[in-house]
Amino acid sequence: MSRGYEIQMKILDELVKNGKIVLPTLSETGKWFKENYQFTPLTSVVVLKDHSEKNLKTVWFNSRFYRANLLWEQGTLRFRDIHLFDENMVSDYFKKPGTSSQCFYYTLPLVDGFYWSSTRIIAGLRFEYDDGKELKGNNLVVDDSSADELLVQWSIDFPAGEILIRFDERCLSISARGGIKDKWYLELNSAPEAELPFLSVEPNKLSCRFKNWNYTVPLKKGRFLQGRNEPLKIFPVQGEIILDLSSRGK
Repeated sequence: MSRGYEIQMKILDELVKNGKIVLPTLSETGKWFKENYQFTPLTSVVVLKDHSEKNLKTVWFNSRFYRANLLWEQGTLRFRDIHLFDENMVSDYFKKPGTSSQCFYYTLPLVDGFYWSSTRIIAGLRFEYDDGKELKGNNLVVDDSSADELLVQWSIDFPAGEILIRFDERCLSISARGGIKDKWYLELNSAPEAELPFLSVEPNKLSCRFKNWNYTVPLKKGRFLQGRNEPLKIFPVQGEIILDLSSRGK
């Protein structure tokens, strides 16, 4: 990373000298942040044009309760990452210092496209229909004009229609319209050896445990289902799924 870091520092130095930016210290930045925000504000990163030949599209959304990542790849869309935040979860380094050259910081997983993948299976929560067929579509439109939510629209080729995804501070809502309206669901793919956190699956709630920390993921609308030796699925109710990602009930 050293070469890129040196390049960045030279650019920043020139911008400071020309009066185009101000570089506060980390403590000054923290003080400013606390004075301007009572809570962590909503943020998003949207990249719909890939500089490489992979032609990927990605959307990140972050609130004080959760983060989520959508990845569009070769006409398919999946949640690659959904993690919950809980400040009561104690870091491994809170009471004792790290003694190796690596430090590991964790959040509470609902979808983990990194740790739950293998060389053969790419983990993710995928959009499917007709008992296992993956939805495909091209046009991905993102509306970030509101300070309170992020809206994503995904046009589906067949069955023709549109998937609508809404992120707000507490909830992740997914609905559909057109020919796909009542025919879609979400399915979690993961490597067989992945250690998933799900203790029990009820129609309206997941009970989970990660790093000796218990947490739940309730549904405001929709239905969880996991058959014997089958992956977790989330079905819409009246065409909609609403995940409450702010609740941490033990």
